[in-house]
Amino acid sequence: MQGVFVLFLCISMSTTLSGQSLSQGISGQVIDKESKEAICGAEIIIKNSDPVITVTTNESGYFQFEYIPQGRFYVQAFFGEYKDQPISKVDIYPGTSKVLCIELANNEYSKRTKKGLKTKLKKLTAVLP
Repeated sequence: MQGVFVLFLCISMSTTLSGQSLSQGISGQVIDKESKEAICGAEIIIKNSDPVITVTTNESGYFQFEYIPQGRFYVQAFFGEYKDQPISKVDIYPGTSKVLCIELANNEYSKRTKKGLKTKLKKLTAVLP
């Protein structure tokens, strides 16, 4: 009788443990770099997965990749007139999740920033002997 109880206990524990899966994933939010507002509809891809995995941000700019295998991944965000934002080396370990905040710069914002830096550089160069 005691042997039957031990067998039952072992079967119960193995069923319980096998029913528990370690969830791994990548989630986060995509926002506008200048205004800090959420970007709805941005595309997020894991470039080096096979097959390539893609999700789209919701109305609050949030995204989530579930059940990602362990490894090192290269994530990239895209949206319309915004400059693509690569995020390299997102490491996923068993049972872990990563949360990212991705800031996309509008191409106009990028152009203004570059123009401002060039103007400052010219002024600095003019001051130097």
